Amino acid sequence: MALGSQRLLAGAVGLALTSTVMLAVPAAASTQTAFYPTTWAYTDSAAPASTFVAPSGDAPIGARTNTDGSVHTTRAYFTYNLSAVAGNLVNQAMVYTSETTVADCAKPEDTQVWLTDTATAPTWNQSPAEQAQLLGPRGNAPCASKNVAWEATDAIKAAAAAGRSSVTLEMRLPAADEADPAFARTFAPSIMLSIDYNRVPLAPTNLGVYVSGNSATACGATPLLLGGNFTYGLTATATDPDTTDTVHTEFDWWPVDHPDQVTSRQSPRTSSGQVGVSIDRSELVDGVTYAWKARSSDAQATGPWSGVCQFVTDQTNPNAPTVSSADYPADSHIHGGSGLPGTFTFNANGSSDVVGFRYGLNDPTAYVAADHGSASIVITPDNVGPFTLTVQSVDAAGNYSQSTRYSYLVGDNEPKLSCTPAEAYRNTARTCIVTPHDSTDTGYTYQLDNGSAVDLPAGPDGTATFSVTPADSDVKVNVRAKLSNGNLTGPRSAYLYVDPGAPIITTSADEVVGGQPLQATFKATLPGSTTFTYTWKVWDGGEPITVPVGPDGTATVSLPTDTLGYEGLDVYSTAADGHQSATAETTVLVDNGPPTVTSTDYPQNQWGGGVGIAGKFTFASAASNVVSYTYWFNNDDPVTVPAGPDGTATVSITPTQNDGQSQLVLVAANLADGSQTDLTRYGFFVKATPSA
Repeated sequence: MALGSQRLLAGAVGLALTSTVMLAVPAAASTQTAFYPTTWAYTDSAAPASTFVAPSGDAPIGARTNTDGSVHTTRAYFTYNLSAVAGNLVNQAMVYTSETTVADCAKPEDTQVWLTDTATAPTWNQSPAEQAQLLGPRGNAPCASKNVAWEATDAIKAAAAAGRSSVTLEMRLPAADEADPAFARTFAPSIMLSIDYNRVPLAPTNLGVYVSGNSATACGATPLLLGGNFTYGLTATATDPDTTDTVHTEFDWWPVDHPDQVTSRQSPRTSSGQVGVSIDRSELVDGVTYAWKARSSDAQATGPWSGVCQFVTDQTNPNAPTVSSADYPADSHIHGGSGLPGTFTFNANGSSDVVGFRYGLNDPTAYVAADHGSASIVITPDNVGPFTLTVQSVDAAGNYSQSTRYSYLVGDNEPKLSCTPAEAYRNTARTCIVTPHDSTDTGYTYQLDNGSAVDLPAGPDGTATFSVTPADSDVKVNVRAKLSNGNLTGPRSAYLYVDPGAPIITTSADEVVGGQPLQATFKATLPGSTTFTYTWKVWDGGEPITVPVGPDGTATVSLPTDTLGYEGLDVYSTAADGHQSATAETTVLVDNGPPTVTSTDYPQNQWGGGVGIAGKFTFASAASNVVSYTYWFNNDDPVTVPAGPDGTATVSITPTQNDGQSQLVLVAANLADGSQTDLTRYGFFVKATPSA
């Protein structure tokens, strides 16, 4: 079989293995690779000085008889490139092949495979030295076997440990059978060497050091500075060629002056990628140079150490800086103004390693580099009032000083602004007058809400006038003065309020008996209103209705009261230009005329009369068809009395006890159509009276 058929043979052999020999795979991740000969050759005793390299056909093993009756013997040699395995840990190795012919199937299969010295062109007389015999063969029926295997673990493990980049396997018969043609066989030359091996993790790369909250800084020729009251970290990139494997990485660090004082810490087990460990500040000594390195391990092997990186600890904070300004002194007096820049100078205050300053109004978020321990910045106030500048010194290790808080007052140099009227209906023009603060004002800009700024020239007297006409909503007006230095002052603001113009609603009653007419009058307040749109029974699906505004700015409508309960009434007006006012709202109670109860003898919720003293109670109802009233006093039986011509009735009730509790009268009006109104509850208290 030619070498070009190795792929086909490998597939056939692999399928056959499922019923015979299984390659044991360790629990740890590893690489299992099938290697095929890079070259093969056979030697022949009949041509002891010749080599037969990569011939066509199968590999002949054993003795064969020539036509003249003489016997010659052959052996085969297969060379493999194992550079990928060299130096790695071999877990298991097997050799697989197929017999293609067998001289006598009655003879046992006893072909031997040996690990030899590497040889690409052996001869019978110059054959490579045999080093180790592989265990086997193992095979299966029928003859010739399609699956013959030899155990090669120990031999390949030794070759890999020795760093051999190539090996040669010799195939031959035992000496006792080698000269007997009955034992001769041929094999497919694409003999597969299957190796399961663990590749050792590589030395970690991309070494770096970080301080918590910051990204890592790569190691370099100069030791890195570590400072601040933080947690530090060592990072590296771990790589295991077995990509499905997981590794942990050991980080060792020590003072360069005491290499015996090594601290080790392992990162969590993870796949290849960035790994790291943290170091608490308390584990390091201030002002000491440390060296460190890292190495990765998988479940079977430990890789080489990385290069060595160094860092220096600096845990001493610099002094708080001094801050000064001739333009804005911290003397509790007002200076400068908005738009007028000021120079502020920071000084390291005796700390020699300050490289810069953090600063900001209230919070130090900006940074400026120091020059020989000093730096100056320019701040241009954008408003008036008190300001506090917070400044911290920063040293080369990133340590921050305590904050210095520098407070100063910025004078009011904004222009004056007056807008009239401050409140009016929509589309009402407002006149705004700007008055300068002083002669440094060369002009103005004004801005409506968050809109674009508009230039506003100053008149001969320094003032300026402009008009604003708010349409639908309130407007904030900001005015800034242009200074002679080209800057703008802070804003002076005025608010222009827009009255939404909701109509005024007046109803003929707040409470009405169902079926009785309810009149509602609307009065427009929005100038130019031409119509009212109202909705009656807002919560019951009422539809909006539009009516014209009368010459007097009002309109009156009649509203049906055919359902009981609270009803909502909404109305808005619309001007000729289509603008709508705000919506006015009110509610009206529609009921069935429950009675009212009055009594001068026993006023409601008050003390009156006495036990045994009769009192008069008058019942009245807004309903127009009352024929009688039914009332209940405490737990007595109901009593019905007729209504008079005016629809009222007066009854006499005599309390019989005084227990300190409210006495209760319940009353309902009976109507001509046979219906009854809701009940009215009337409570009162009875005074104590002397006994007879």
